[in-house]
Amino acid sequence: WRLEVPLSAEMRRAAKAYVKRAGGAKQAVGAAVVGGAAGVAVLRNVPYVPAGLVGAASGAYAVQLPQGNRLGDSAREIGRQAACLWDMLASAGTWRQ
Repeated sequence: WRLEVPLSAEMRRAAKAYVKRAGGAKQAVGAAVVGGAAGVAVLRNVPYVPAGLVGAASGAYAVQLPQGNRLGDSAREIGRQAACLWDMLASAGTWRQ
């Protein structure tokens, strides 16, 4: 699957800077996914979609915080672990002989 979205040069630079500050694309996506799940769990009285979007936006924001920031470092670590878990689950059938 390769989804291409046409971006201007400025948007492309901003996306690259986001990924660099997050510590990698997988960490950024992992933090947003975990944030979305946590948002749904914490905001139980809010409908699922808005709660998930608030959580995902919070995770995406947290990975942008500078190195040494407790919240930012935690979000990057959680995002890295979520990405590792996804890689392990996605390749689960390929390691059997």
